[in-house]
Amino acid sequence: MSLTTDEALRRIFDAQVATGDKFALTIGHVIDMDHKATAFLMRYWRPDPHAWPKAEEIGHGSVDDCMAALDRFVAQHAAPAYSVAAE
Repeated sequence: MSLTTDEALRRIFDAQVATGDKFALTIGHVIDMDHKATAFLMRYWRPDPHAWPKAEEIGHGSVDDCMAALDRFVAQHAAPAYSVAAE
């Protein structure tokens, strides 16, 4: 599956909304020794507003690998849905 940049950004935005957490997910590319690009999906957050930011790798490999890792992350960390009762 190949994603456009806009599609990948949309999925990352949706993941941020679904988890209800304060973090940024980014995909970066570096060229390895075999001259192949590798994508990394990182989560950045602050445990409290005055703390230093923390980071954790969510996935790496191809962009598709990163999006699959993002889906797994959201499935494990999504905030519970809520509903508003009708009055």
